[in-house]
Amino acid sequence: NTHGYSSPWVLALQNFGLCTFAEFFNAILIFFTTAAGVSSLFSSSRTLYSMAVQRKAPSIFQKCSKSGIPYVSVLFSGAFGVVAYLAVDKTAMENFDVLSNIAGASTSIIWMGLNLSFLRFFYALKRRQDIISRNDQSYPYRSPFQPFLAIYGLMGCTLFIIFMGYTNFLHKYWNTKSFFSAYGGLILFTICYIGYKIMGTSKIQRLDQLDMDSGRREMDRSIWDEHQQYSGPYRERLKRLVNWLY
Repeated sequence: NTHGYSSPWVLALQNFGLCTFAEFFNAILIFFTTAAGVSSLFSSSRTLYSMAVQRKAPSIFQKCSKSGIPYVSVLFSGAFGVVAYLAVDKTAMENFDVLSNIAGASTSIIWMGLNLSFLRFFYALKRRQDIISRNDQSYPYRSPFQPFLAIYGLMGCTLFIIFMGYTNFLHKYWNTKSFFSAYGGLILFTICYIGYKIMGTSKIQRLDQLDMDSGRREMDRSIWDEHQQYSGPYRERLKRLVNWLY
């Protein structure tokens, strides 16, 4: 590979003379990369559809086919895959790397928001003991070492975002493209957040003002039996899997 973008695992196998196994391993990487792309397309299109339903995105993304597929959201989300063709042109590889770094930084921002949301939910639930306690045996979403794991994740993501492009602030190391590569996701997030705050006139609620009641009736009627899907004889598990597929 003349561009240096091959997998290091594939290159290592080729250097050891295991070219056939390298091709097989490369096929495995392509398969899992494709699966990750399909999963990302599904999650991004459904997120966009949900935002449209909540009037946080244009209403056109609510359109669905007869089978319930939000095809407008799917097409819009899938259109960003065309950017991958930048990698075909050697001169466009640097711009493609910048977009990849921005996407990576944006992922850290998402995880930072997830940890922050969980911490707010964690402490808000402590103030609403009339709903349910995390120490209750019927509490379905109990994870260990909380809230310390969420605090660790929040601090880790925050430090990663802040220091991702720290080399740009060193003496004689400034690079405009590198700066936007490291902090482009943060800049875009800040613009979107401030814009939504202004246009949507929303505000952050105090913990004692969080809506912990919407949907509770439906949740209370639910029977949490997911654990049963992973128990019992293998023949019964296989039968349940086949029934679920069909």
